[in-house]
Amino acid sequence: TKKKKILLLIDGASSHSNNEYTHIKLYILPPHTSPYLQPCDARIIYSFKSYYQKLYLQNIVDAINAEEEIPRLNILEAIR
Repeated sequence: TKKKKILLLIDGASSHSNNEYTHIKLYILPPHTSPYLQPCDARIIYSFKSYYQKLYLQNIVDAINAEEEIPRLNILEAIR
């Protein structure tokens, strides 16, 4: 089969891996442009970040009050 060429627009987040595929061309957007290019997503991202921060701080307070080690919180736990 013929491989189609793909252009993938991504932000410069360090979590994005290097392109290991020959048929995918990565274009890294300039810093801080995602909210302008995706205005509908900006509110969703803001809400998620606020919730994540609140949950993270609550976990820290709970751990301190229980005299336990401060747990790590990942994005998957915040989504759940």
